[in-house]
Amino acid sequence: ISGAGKILQILQNTSTNTDAIGSNATSTIVTQAITPSSSSNKILIFVSINIGGDNNSYGYGQIKRGSTVIGAGATSSSRPLVSFGIMSALNANFDYRMANHNFTFLDSPSTTSATAYKITFANQGGGSAHVQYQNTPSTMVLMEILA
Repeated sequence: ISGAGKILQILQNTSTNTDAIGSNATSTIVTQAITPSSSSNKILIFVSINIGGDNNSYGYGQIKRGSTVIGAGATSSSRPLVSFGIMSALNANFDYRMANHNFTFLDSPSTTSATAYKITFANQGGGSAHVQYQNTPSTMVLMEILA
């Protein structure tokens, strides 16, 4: 197969590290680097993370290329850039009920340098958020697509 749309490389990183993210705290969940073979190629990002939370825990996820948030909605003066939202139920012991969150984004990094992507979670609620509480993995897959 040749031509635009060909998959040139696929890289994956999976994390099973558990993390309790307290109120108003941010944590990096999983990272993966890729070196595009051409600056015109695209990087297709697949994210699958597992988060539960205490009563009234909620927050948001961000996909970052380096320190730049990508795949996010428009910014406003009172709201952060968010790639995907996460909210727990408003009841006790939600940390025992993991929820899987998936997100896909096609990025144009415009570089042939090694490029690090990471998924972060920011907890804005009153309780703690729990990542991989029951040892469920969180994964990021990067695919270089020929432009």
